[in-house]
Amino acid sequence: MHSHFILRSGLQVLPNNAKLHYNYANFLRDSSNFYLAKHHYRRALKLWPYYASAWNNLGTLIDDDYDVQESHFLTAIHFSDEHINAHFNLGQLYR
Repeated sequence: MHSHFILRSGLQVLPNNAKLHYNYANFLRDSSNFYLAKHHYRRALKLWPYYASAWNNLGTLIDDDYDVQESHFLTAIHFSDEHINAHFNLGQLYR
C-alpha cells in the first residue's frame, strides 16, 4: 500500500516524470486498474516517446485491437531491439 502513496506523491511533485508515470502504471496494472494504467502509460509515452517498456506494457493492455497491439510491440522492439518481453508478447500475438 505504501508504494501507491509514494508514487502518487512523486507524481504530485514531478508530474512530468515519465518514469514515475510508468511505475505508477505498473502498480495500477498489477492492481487490475487497467483503464487508469493505460492513461499513465500513455502519459509516460507523451513525455518520453522512446520508452520501449511503456510501449510494450501498454500493448499488453490493448486486448480489443490486434493492429494496435502489434504496433505497440513493434515500436518497443524498434526502440530496444533486445526487449525480450516485447519479442515474447509479439510472438504470443502472432500465435
